[in-house]
Amino acid sequence: MHRAVWMVGGCFISMMLMVTGSSHKAYAQLPGWVETSPHLVGEVRFRMFFFDVYHAALFAPDGRYDGTSPYALKLSYLRDVSGQTIIETSLDEMRRQGVNDAARLAEWAGWMEQNFPDMQNGDEAVMVALADGGMAFYHNQIKRGQTNDPAFTKAFFAIWLSDNALKPDLSRRLRGIWAE
Repeated sequence: MHRAVWMVGGCFISMMLMVTGSSHKAYAQLPGWVETSPHLVGEVRFRMFFFDVYHAALFAPDGRYDGTSPYALKLSYLRDVSGQTIIETSLDEMRRQGVNDAARLAEWAGWMEQNFPDMQNGDEAVMVALADGGMAFYHNQIKRGQTNDPAFTKAFFAIWLSDNALKPDLSRRLRGIWAE
């Protein structure tokens, strides 16, 4: 009797692991071109003072960045950074680049608070600019969220990819524009 209960319980747990594992994997899928044939546009190491924060790499289906979606920015974290710090820094940079609509910034902050986790040394964040103008966010290859707001997508990627980025030399290298 006990053996039968253990066998049924074991089968149930195995089935649940298979079901949750397979649904989780489907949710974790990056867009096909990012998974199968990402072409590196440029890469940089971002430092604050004497500390490496993350390694950034920009990918596009054809290996060229012209601002047209799709493209993907991958940040490989080299130290722990809280989600709140990421959000506050992102909002500060958006303001610095000219986004002054308080209501819009508050809406964007809410979206980021729902989707941006604390990052640990070794974690990866991949932000994909989608062909429809939106953005998908992945943490360690698991999709955390997606927005269809093209204004957010533009302002968020401008942090790294605009001519007005905080570190323009790094932005140019990331975009594949090499200093001569």
